[in-house]
Amino acid sequence: MAVLLGSAVHAYGDAMIASSFHFQRHIVIPVAIVVVLLVAVVGQAPTRWIAGAASLWLVIGAAAMIHDFVPEPYPYRPDLNVLQECVDSGAATCRQPIFDGTWTVELRQ
Repeated sequence: MAVLLGSAVHAYGDAMIASSFHFQRHIVIPVAIVVVLLVAVVGQAPTRWIAGAASLWLVIGAAAMIHDFVPEPYPYRPDLNVLQECVDSGAATCRQPIFDGTWTVELRQ
């Protein structure tokens, strides 16, 4: 799995997560390929331990996907009263800190 996804992560970095096109092409398709191959191994494994290992990887992979694809709740809710007062006052530029003050949204009229 790491080999399938490593080239995409190396090529795009964090940008691949932001784009649904890259996400689909470089994450969903390789994961689907691995799932299909593991299911095929479980169905036709010559020994029980191979089928058991493939089943274990399927369960681990499914749990990891559920864990990673469920978004975490946004912990910081900025107070927008100051921004609303700035907009109501007719100021040329209004700024609102977000993400614990590490980012700022700037509104210009």
